[in-house]
Amino acid sequence: MWLKPGDVITAQVSTKSFQSHEVRITVKDIHVKVDNCVGQSFLRSYAVLTSATADTDDVVAYYGVTKVV
Repeated sequence: MWLKPGDVITAQVSTKSFQSHEVRITVKDIHVKVDNCVGQSFLRSYAVLTSATADTDDVVAYYGVTKVV
């Protein structure tokens, strides 16, 4: 696959299913390598929580600060 300007790649780090409120994922000191890039690249972390009960469905996304690399 060849990337073009404006392309976005998602690199999944972790996934967790849960049945109660006692769930945690800790991600620390992740290294990302960008090869063969002409111009600037940007990184932004994010997390998406999806939960469902008999009465409600929720999707909440948390986005980090965009970093220039």
